[in-house]
Amino acid sequence: AGAGVLDSVKRARCSSIACAPPPMTLVLVYLWLPAFAAGFAQPHVHRLQGSAHRVSFQRVQHRACLSAARAEADDEWPLLRDVRRAVHDYALIQPGDRIAVAVSGGKDSSTLAFLLKRLKERRLLPFDDWSFTTVHLDQVQPGHDAQSLEAWLEGEGIDFHLLREDTYSVVTEKTRPGASYCSLCSRLRRGILYTAAAELKSNRLALGHHRDDALETLLLNMVHQGQLKALPARYRARRGIDVIRPLMYIGEKQIAEFASSRGFPILPCNLCGSQPDGTPGQRQQMKLLLSALDGLGDGKARANMLTALADVRPTHLLDRDLREACGLDRASGALRYERGRAVAHGEPNEAAAEEATAEEEAAAERRRLLAQLDRQKKEITLLGSELGRARREADRSRRKLQQADGQAKTAHRRSAAATRPAASREVSR
Repeated sequence: AGAGVLDSVKRARCSSIACAPPPMTLVLVYLWLPAFAAGFAQPHVHRLQGSAHRVSFQRVQHRACLSAARAEADDEWPLLRDVRRAVHDYALIQPGDRIAVAVSGGKDSSTLAFLLKRLKERRLLPFDDWSFTTVHLDQVQPGHDAQSLEAWLEGEGIDFHLLREDTYSVVTEKTRPGASYCSLCSRLRRGILYTAAAELKSNRLALGHHRDDALETLLLNMVHQGQLKALPARYRARRGIDVIRPLMYIGEKQIAEFASSRGFPILPCNLCGSQPDGTPGQRQQMKLLLSALDGLGDGKARANMLTALADVRPTHLLDRDLREACGLDRASGALRYERGRAVAHGEPNEAAAEEATAEEEAAAERRRLLAQLDRQKKEITLLGSELGRARREADRSRRKLQQADGQAKTAHRRSAAATRPAASREVSR
């Protein structure tokens, strides 16, 4: 800047400077230069400071917008992450799938429909050629109105189909006193949804069951049915439709908080969770049991139980058929086939001993089979030798027979020639 000012001063034709002697000119330049430089630079400094303040304010505004967007998306990201993990672990969604999503109007199915929409919008799967539509079943319950659910889904841009079947009357009539509505109601609804999915050309039916539903079903089957069985994340129905549960890794508390924060419309159900006499149903009792388990240990009982459903150890269970199907010994659970190595759990020393025992048994079986093969080879060789000797004896006997036959014919001719009369011999001669 100073060099530029000096050049401008040299080019300027100022009379006061031009008329002054050279030493005085230098003095005037040195006296006038700082003031000129300050006056020249001050507006630029103010402009730069104003630009800096504007940029800083814009950055603050941008950060505020990002924070607001993140705050809005943060409540959905943990759920989307768990849904994507379930989709990856069990191949719940594949390219070209058409999915029918059953929405009952409760918090679970509404959350499922919304998360699937966001999963597709944010392109969280490695493919985009899949689609879904929602299906709502009106069971003709007293006071049931699905208009709020339909309006919400249409506002979210989600395809909606409404079915109407009077299953409410059937359930209330067919359920015996003291029994639960849930079993018959779920079977009827499931059959209607299978038919609707087939009519909509959907190859998959998505249900809103979550982690707590699976754990409650596990406890119900253990306590009331004597079976170790829960809700799978995916299974093939008899009608050829894959039933999937994308919310399997999400707890009911998370879903309830998310649905409440987003204001999803909730349609009440007069059948779910109640008995004909108004007492809590079996599933409600299992909810109470899970709530009691939450107070034990580190408070991770539900997460640990879900992990246990994915880490089954047949060697430490009593199902002999399961052991045999897994390649283990039916009685002891020891490893018998290579396919059972993945589930042959146990202590390190025990596992090593079982593996060594299995290897020794396999080696002994191999030696036994080799010895048996050698014996069979020797027997075949002996049979071949005996067969050769028998053939040679038969050849010798045949040659002796032919030789004896020739001798007999010669003797016969000689005896016949000796008995003929002399005249005959003369005529013959």
